[in-house]
Amino acid sequence: DKSIQELMEEYGVNEEQCEAIDISRNIALHAGAGSGKTRVLTRRFIRLLKEDKSCSVDNIVAITFTEKAALEMKERIRAIVEESIRSSTIPEDTARWKQVKDDLSSASISTLHSFCDSIIRENYYLLGIDPDYNIIEDVDRKVILNRLSDETINSLLEKNEGTGYSQKLLELYGTSFVTGGKLASAIQN
Repeated sequence: DKSIQELMEEYGVNEEQCEAIDISRNIALHAGAGSGKTRVLTRRFIRLLKEDKSCSVDNIVAITFTEKAALEMKERIRAIVEESIRSSTIPEDTARWKQVKDDLSSASISTLHSFCDSIIRENYYLLGIDPDYNIIEDVDRKVILNRLSDETINSLLEKNEGTGYSQKLLELYGTSFVTGGKLASAIQN
């Protein structure tokens, strides 16, 4: 086993970051902006591949908060892999790093949303959903929720004019709150 000092030198990390590249356990890494999260995750990814010969790109999932960080991580990993190919003097290692480079295009390095989306797309039939579903953007979500809330409230008021739930809503909140969109907005929040 390598010492912490050797690992710090080999992977270009500090002592605290060295703990995060410990491949004997899974981790969730959280730290402030500019603290080196992408650097640490990149080094961890490379260490897994370098020190565990049975590990392949397909065995690793790296989840970041932003698409920018995911792209940056892939680029950094690719650069390290290319350097490993150039500097390797052992044919088997060179072949392994070339395979890693080929596999990087399908690596699971993404945001949590993208990762979950890929799982859902692979298993849509188990979930009973349309395989051509779309994830709605925040603006579209608000428009759709407004429309559905308005339609539901209007339907409720039309069908039960003066009785039941609609009467209770009008008594509790007043006509302008219920019919003026404030109720719909409150439901969405």
